[in-house]
Amino acid sequence: MVDEPRGIVAFHGNAIDVAASPEARSALRQVLFNYLAGFAPTSRVTIRYALSRAAEDLGWSSPAGTIDDVPWHQLTASELSALLVHWRNHLNVSTVRLYMHALRGLARACYIHGLMPSAQYLLLKEVKLPRGRNKAGRGRLVEEAYQSQLLQCCQEDDRVQGIRDAAMIALLFASGLRRAELASIMAENLNLDEGEVKVRAKGGDTVTRYFQAWAMPHLRRWLEYRRQQDIFSGPLFPRISKSGKIGDKPLTGHGVYYLLDQRSRMAGLPFLVRPHDGRRTLGTGMITEHGELLAQRILGHSDLSTTRIYDKRDDSVIKKIFRDTTRPPSN
Repeated sequence: MVDEPRGIVAFHGNAIDVAASPEARSALRQVLFNYLAGFAPTSRVTIRYALSRAAEDLGWSSPAGTIDDVPWHQLTASELSALLVHWRNHLNVSTVRLYMHALRGLARACYIHGLMPSAQYLLLKEVKLPRGRNKAGRGRLVEEAYQSQLLQCCQEDDRVQGIRDAAMIALLFASGLRRAELASIMAENLNLDEGEVKVRAKGGDTVTRYFQAWAMPHLRRWLEYRRQQDIFSGPLFPRISKSGKIGDKPLTGHGVYYLLDQRSRMAGLPFLVRPHDGRRTLGTGMITEHGELLAQRILGHSDLSTTRIYDKRDDSVIKKIFRDTTRPPSN
């Protein structure tokens, strides 16, 4: 008979106590720290969120409300299986696989450091990941009219935030940068003359990305405003106080997400624009105009199959091809 899970929100509501002894808590914190240290900074945020979601759905409590004191070494196969069922009813397959990888990776770290019995860890390994992949990809194609609405919303904002947000949104759609890449840009790494920018990409490498010329006026206006404030370096898209003072700390990836959310609402769009929508929109345009191989290089994909899921053209393209073919091919 399979044991019931101890606290998954969908089934139960009772939280369990964290590891009681200070020594156990200290050891768990060190294991968690070492595990997270193996990821790039942007991935670390994702893994922490995955673990936070797991702790919440398990009903595991922490006095500080963080994942640092959660008893990960007590995770059992029956709980992991119940989590899998719960997540598959609420999340897409790729997200479930990510969350499961995060949990199993941390369980392995607990096992290696002697905090989890081998029998318990082996049973966890037997919980199979869901099959399949996200064939549709993330993001949506945002039509030019909606992009224009977003930019107009920024331009009608008489605060300095409007100038910054217009430049940020223009660069997002003109370059296809990821939100973490966009947030990491330093002003000195933006080259308007060449239409290129150096960013810290996935894996921590610094790479050169290019952007379309239509974004130039928005970026130039933002740079000119910065120069008027004697700001020539630092984060390209910094935080700005309510009083309009430009800070020295950059927006985070979550900050980019939040600003797009707010601008979408202010512009009256029928949907909320997400950071990955800019990447999806550019990718679709590049595939349509220049083909998959060039789009792959522009987006920085190592696998062409990843680029192909960025093609959001509907069947109207195929219909047009057939409709425009008015005579049979010659022999």
